[in-house]
This record gives sequence, C-alpha cells and structure tokens, in this order.
Amino acid sequence: MDGYVTDDTLTRLARRTGLQTLSSKAGSFLGNNKRELHLFLESAGLPVVATELATTPEELGQALRQIKAAGFRSGVIKSGIGASGIGLVKVESLEDADAVTREVPDHFFFEGSCLVQGWLSPGSHGVIRVRSPSAQLFLSDDSIMIYDLTEQILSQSSVHEGNESTPPYLAERREWREELLRQAGVAARWLHGQGYRGTGSVDFLLVELEDGGADVYVCEINARITGATYPSVLARHFLPEGSRLLRNLRFETPLPGEDLIALLEKSGDLFRPGESETGVFPVNFSAGADGLVHKGQFLCLAHSTAGSHVLLEMAELDLPCSPDRH
Repeated sequence: MDGYVTDDTLTRLARRTGLQTLSSKAGSFLGNNKRELHLFLESAGLPVVATELATTPEELGQALRQIKAAGFRSGVIKSGIGASGIGLVKVESLEDADAVTREVPDHFFFEGSCLVQGWLSPGSHGVIRVRSPSAQLFLSDDSIMIYDLTEQILSQSSVHEGNESTPPYLAERREWREELLRQAGVAARWLHGQGYRGTGSVDFLLVELEDGGADVYVCEINARITGATYPSVLARHFLPEGSRLLRNLRFETPLPGEDLIALLEKSGDLFRPGESETGVFPVNFSAGADGLVHKGQFLCLAHSTAGSHVLLEMAELDLPCSPDRH
C-alpha cells in the first residue's frame, strides 16, 4: 500500500486490510527531511549552497546576516520538512533580516532547526542562469532506478507547474547530464539507506556561470509521488524515445471533463493509445465547487521538444484557457 507519504493513517489502513506499506513511516519521514539531507551532502563532499542552521526563531536574523556577509542579496528559509512551496519563505532582501524573521511562523520549527540559505540568482557570484532539473526515481528493497531527467517549470513561489523531458540544454552539454546522474545516484543511495521505498525525485539547481561552466547542487529530495511521477511513467510507456511537456492550464470558462476531452478530440490533438503516435494526454482535472473543471494538467507527447511545444500551443487554442493559464 502506498500514498503521498507513509504516516500513521496509512499504516493503520495497512494493518486493517492485512497489507504492507511500500515504505516504512520512519523511512518516509527521514527521506523527506531537508536538514538531514543537507548534513549528508556536506559529509559526502557534494557541493552545497551557503547554509546556516537556525534552531529557534530568534536565530533566524543572525543566520540571514551571515548569508548576507557571504555576498548574497536574497535568501530562503526552509523548514525541516515541506513540499511544493509549503515550509519555504523567500527573503527578497537581506537588508532588514530581523523584520523578515517576524513573518516566519513558529510551525517552521516543528521538526527541529530550519535551513537558512543563500538564493542563487543571475548577476551575483558569476551566475548567468539558474535551471531546475529533477531526476525521477524508483526505489525497491534491492535496487535504485533513475528513469527520467526533467526540467521543472516553477512559479515565482516555487510551486510546480509542469515538467519538460529531456531538457534541450542537457542534450547539448552531456557533461552536465553526467554530473546530474552522478549526484542523483549519491542522493538516491542516501534515501535508500533511510529505509524509504517507492517513487521519488532528486531536485537540483544547475547554475550556469559566466565562464561557460556550471555548478550542480542537490536542492531537495521528494520521498513521495510528485507532479512528475505519473506523467514520466506515461511518457516512458507510450513514447519512450520521444519528448514530453507537462503543463498546468487554467480555464476562463470551466467545463465538464468530458467536454474538454471532446474539444481536444475534435481538433485532432487528443492522444489515443494504440491509435496515435503523438498528441495531448489529459492527466489530471481539478474541479471546483460547481463540479466543473477549472484547471487541468496536460501531457504533450511528441518526437521532439519543438513538437511538444507546438502541441501545447494547439491545446491552448482548442481549450478555453484564461490569460493567466496556470
């Protein structure tokens, strides 16, 4: 039995049904702990962004001042455990650190000390661009599989809005791909050692530098099903050698799910397994209180990156997308 995370509720359900959970509660908890992951990365000699630990709210101001002294203009405060932008506060300016820390809720310290880190951005430390690749994982008792490399599409609040695979820049710079896979392997073996089993991902920062090189940092591990898990499996199953683009689309005029699928079918863009090689695959619909679909996730399967982007553009024309499509 598996779920978003393995917690008390899932373990009780497993006992009542006579099943086992895929991962243990302890493995799920430890695998999602950003602080313990950071300490491991340091001990393993992998690159880490400038980081301070704050054990109480009162220590946040001093930690941010130390990040500023290291040459950063912005920073980020991360709770020990969090996901999808929850448990994360970006500090746009480090000029008044104490004022910022008053906005951090006490529950950030529920699982222990917080991470206070420098925010890498173009224009400082020789950085010209920051990318967000991610390695998708399967962990069993006796094996670790890295089955996809994607580029995360994130909002300004670091909320996941989609993925692209394979990122074109990794095809151009094979050495970057090799370094991502190397670090993903190190991080995945740590995750396996925590007792976690199931699907997961290793998220990275790939920082392109003025000298033409790049620094690769493990950003976090998601020891759970993520927004990329199911779409990556679908893409590898139906078009293993192709390209995929997953995007969230919000609708100006909410519709029943069957109407949205009918619109894609009428335009000829709908992907039909066994009948079409490429197309748009509706993955997930989010309904409102009216029972209509207000937002959906759409997987564009094509033979090339350019082809998947064309399919997305066609879907936006076919469907009643709002100007703020995401």
